[in-house]
Amino acid sequence: MFKMFKKKNTLYCFTPEVMIATFVVEISLAAYVFIRRRTTFFGRLSAVLLVLLGIFQFAEYQICGGLDSVLWAKIGIIAISLLPIIGLHLILKIWGSTRVMKWLYAAGGAMILYIIFSPVVITGATCGGNYVIFKGGSALYSLFSVYYFSFLFFGIWLAFRQATRLKGNNAKKDALYWMVIGYLSFIMPMAIVLALYEYTLVGVTSIMCGFAVIFALILAIRVIPLYHRETKDIPEPSRDEEKL
Repeated sequence: MFKMFKKKNTLYCFTPEVMIATFVVEISLAAYVFIRRRTTFFGRLSAVLLVLLGIFQFAEYQICGGLDSVLWAKIGIIAISLLPIIGLHLILKIWGSTRVMKWLYAAGGAMILYIIFSPVVITGATCGGNYVIFKGGSALYSLFSVYYFSFLFFGIWLAFRQATRLKGNNAKKDALYWMVIGYLSFIMPMAIVLALYEYTLVGVTSIMCGFAVIFALILAIRVIPLYHRETKDIPEPSRDEEKL
């Protein structure tokens, strides 16, 4: 089925084979995190983020498999729409204040509703062999881009700002720094690829989410253990968290 995406024995960075492998890695990490940390709000929220990353990869794989491109493109974009919001939630949870989260989730929910009900936001997707090209109206590349990258860069700034304010060596400070590293682990490679190959702009969403598997590993291996070391693995969230 995917012979068109192979050239001799070379496996490109984001071929369908790599998409499904990335999906397996991210879903496996989600299962590991959920099993280990399901008694904590931070653990469950982290597992949700990892599942959403995996859903995007699976959606891309389905598109490359020739299935309904509009349906799977919408599923993929919807899945990643909440990622910057959940990332901010994790950062704020590490910091210790989540009072603004209901407004951030409202913004994410509004974006998802727009994607679902607007017929011009996403009109399809094409599998380019090395990444998926999502097609749609100008809103897909303007409004969505502003929404997505604004929250991403705000998350980096907030995590770094709060980490530098913490004195001494502690797990919370390290967790925030690792969140910054995790964000940069997929933003910087995407920026480098874009700088070297300008034509990859059409596949920036697919490329960035492909590199996001690095963030998934950092979250599962470094951030989550550091957070629970600092909080001594408190089992249940507060009532305010349960409302979010």
